[in-house]
Amino acid sequence: MRRPGGLRSVRGTWVHTVAGARVAVLTGLMALVVLVSAGGGAWAAPPEAAPQTSALSPARRLDEAKTLFRRGNVLLEAGDEEGALDHFLRSRELVPSYQNTRNAASCLDKLGRFDEALEMYEALIAGFRDQLSETDRAQLAARMADISRRTGRLVIPSKIDGEVFVDGRPRGRLPLERPLRLLTGWRRLRVISEGHLPYETIVDVRHGIDMSVEARLERRRSSLGFTASPAGAMDALSRGWFLEAYGGYAGGGSLGSGAESAVETVCASGTCPGVSGAVVGVRAGYLMRSGLAFELHSGYLTVASTFQRSLEIPSPDGLGAALAVYDLDHLLLLRASYLGAGVSYRMPIGWKLSGLGRLSVALASAQVADGVTGAAYTPDGAEQAPLAIQGRDQVLRATPAFVEPEIGVELAWWRLRVSLSMSMLFSPSVGPVFGDRAIGVDAVCPGPGVEYAERLACAPNKALGEEQAFGSFLLWLPKLAVGSTF
Repeated sequence: MRRPGGLRSVRGTWVHTVAGARVAVLTGLMALVVLVSAGGGAWAAPPEAAPQTSALSPARRLDEAKTLFRRGNVLLEAGDEEGALDHFLRSRELVPSYQNTRNAASCLDKLGRFDEALEMYEALIAGFRDQLSETDRAQLAARMADISRRTGRLVIPSKIDGEVFVDGRPRGRLPLERPLRLLTGWRRLRVISEGHLPYETIVDVRHGIDMSVEARLERRRSSLGFTASPAGAMDALSRGWFLEAYGGYAGGGSLGSGAESAVETVCASGTCPGVSGAVVGVRAGYLMRSGLAFELHSGYLTVASTFQRSLEIPSPDGLGAALAVYDLDHLLLLRASYLGAGVSYRMPIGWKLSGLGRLSVALASAQVADGVTGAAYTPDGAEQAPLAIQGRDQVLRATPAFVEPEIGVELAWWRLRVSLSMSMLFSPSVGPVFGDRAIGVDAVCPGPGVEYAERLACAPNKALGEEQAFGSFLLWLPKLAVGSTF
C-alpha cells in the first residue's frame, strides 16, 4: 500500500504523481531520447559516488546495475516488494542512480521501514536533487517531515571497522559517516567486527534526541593468547546450546499443611511456621540470537518448616484449670526431585550484562514427613514429662507441580555465563494426609488412688486426627547459576 505523500517507484525512467501526468509523459519521452543518445547517461553515478569495491570494469558494473534494476521492477510489478528492494539496493551498490535510489526509498516506505526510508530519501535529495521537480521536492519534504516525527538519531563514535545491526537488520558500517536514523522505541543494537567480541545493547530511541552509544569492542583472544580470527565464530557465541548448574536458598512462610494452618493465627513470635532449605539443579537449552531460549531443567529441593503448637488437656470433670498442656515441636520436611521445561529471555543492558526473565514449570516426585516431638507439663509447671507420639514415622509420597517465574541479571564473558536471580516457586498442588496420630505422656500411670486422675502420667491420649501434609505454598529462591555456551 503506497504511503500518502510518498513518491512512486519508477519503471526504467521515472514518473511524477497523477497530478503531473502530462509532465510525466513529456519527461519520460525526453529521458528515453537522452538514454538512447547518451548510451545510458541517466545511470551515471553522482560525483560523490562510493569508490569501486570490485574488480568489475565501469561498463560491466553499469550493465549489472541496470540488470538488477530491471529485475527489481519485474518483482515490484508482481507485488514482491521485499525481493524488489533487495535488487534495487544491490543495483545501487554497483552504481548509485536516481532510479534505483528512488525505487529503494519507495519500497522501504511501503514496507514500513520508515527510518531506512528516511535515510534513502535524504540520499535521493543529496545526490539527485537536480532530477527532482518542484512537485517531487514538495512531496518529499512533506513525507520526510511525517517520518521524521517517528524517528530519532543514534551516534556511534567508534572508529573501528565493523558492521552495525539494528533489530537484526544491517544498517551500515563503522565508522559511520552520519548518525543513524532509527524508529522511536526500544531497539536492539549489535556491532560486529572481525577479531573482536560482538557488542550488544538496548537503546531507547526518542524523537528529537541525539543518542550516543560508545560501542567498545574488546579483542577476542584464544586460550593461548592469540587473537581469534573469524567474526562469524564470535557471532555464534551469542547463540547456541548452553548448560548451567544452579543452586540457592529456599524460604517462605509455610508449606500450607494442616498443622501449620492450625497455629498461624495464634502462634507467638519465634514459634510460628517458617520454611527454609536449599535447591540445586542443572539446566540445558538453546539460546537464539533474539535473546529467547528454550530450556529443560532438573533439580532437587529440600525444605523444612519448623513451628510449635500447644494442646490443652481438660480436667476430668471439665471444671477448673486444664489437667495438662502438650507442647509440640514440628519439623515438617519436604524433599522433591523435579523435571521440567521453561522459556527465558535475555535483554542486553550494557557492557556484558543482560537482564534475565524466565518462566519454568516442573513436575516433582516428593516425600514429606513430620518429625514431631514434644513434652507435657502441668499448668503450674510442677510436673513435666516427655510425649510419646504414635504415627510420627509416616513418610508420604506425592507428585506436586511447580510453577516458577524468575528475574535476574546475567554476565556473559566469552563462553562463561554467570547469573544472579530471584525466583518465586509456587505449588498449586494439595498433598496427601497424615493418618491418625495420637499423643500421650511417656510415663507410667500409678493406677487408681488418691488424685490419680490429676497426675500428669495419667493424662489421657490426644488424637491429632488426619492432617494435610502440605497444601499450596509459595517459596522465594535467590539463586546463583554458572554455565557455558558450546
